[in-house]
Amino acid sequence: MPYTALLFSVKAVAETRGIRVAASTSMLALPHVSGAECITALTGHFGYRLMSRAGGLASLMSGTNLVIVPENATLSPALVAAILRTAKVDPLDFVSVVDAEPVSSMRVA
Repeated sequence: MPYTALLFSVKAVAETRGIRVAASTSMLALPHVSGAECITALTGHFGYRLMSRAGGLASLMSGTNLVIVPENATLSPALVAAILRTAKVDPLDFVSVVDAEPVSSMRVA
């Protein structure tokens, strides 16, 4: 499902999951997350495995789907959206996983 399909109103779904919604209520407000948080969420909850790290980039693989995640201190919401599109991960599920994880468990070795 393309990310643009999420442009329908997600207010009811987001409210039932306790997730913040953008002011227009037509798009999900993705958070700023670190590269480590993104990698931990994808590997721990969405079936991706870490393949390699080089030059500040982590390569994650699930089946034949390859996702490259920068290991920056902060990833912008637009970059998080692009990563989730590539990973074929629902943004609502990702946000609920990131919100549920304690910060101390977001460390990647």
